[in-house]
Amino acid sequence: MTLTAQLIELIESKAIGKKDSEVASWFVLDAIANFVAGRNSEQGRILEGWYLDEPAETSRTAFWIGASMHIQEVDDLHRQSVIHPGCVVIPTVLALGMREDISGLQMLEAVVKGFEVCTRIGNSVGPAHYKIWHNTATCGPFGAAYAAGTLFGLEKEQFRDALGNAGTQSSGLW
Repeated sequence: MTLTAQLIELIESKAIGKKDSEVASWFVLDAIANFVAGRNSEQGRILEGWYLDEPAETSRTAFWIGASMHIQEVDDLHRQSVIHPGCVVIPTVLALGMREDISGLQMLEAVVKGFEVCTRIGNSVGPAHYKIWHNTATCGPFGAAYAAGTLFGLEKEQFRDALGNAGTQSSGLW
């Protein structure tokens, strides 16, 4: 079994409990507060002007939300993996939630799984990775892809492909 298949098996074997959803809701609330703070900054207003210049596509919406969340540099940090998972995973979930018919509990499940995936991958690359790369940019897309896949109800093989595509986008793999 590949490492990717093992990761998917691990994530899918864990039940998302009430406590997990509750903690995820606090992360979402924190991320929204960071979005508001970032949006109200000078850089945030420039970014919002860019966002409003074009029709709102889901990917554009996720980028705007995520960039706004991270502008003030006060967003969440998973210290061991050196990742800000909230500004990558939560914008993906919110943007898809605006487009699709998705419940709040489904969104929280996607946040939990997305956080778990990107922080585990961040842990696997180790602290030396951060000396050259920004872990949020290189490991975060795996969490965003997994969160999106959770919302779309992907099968294990589809998750594998989604994670492969995330790796290609985040680090130029062939």
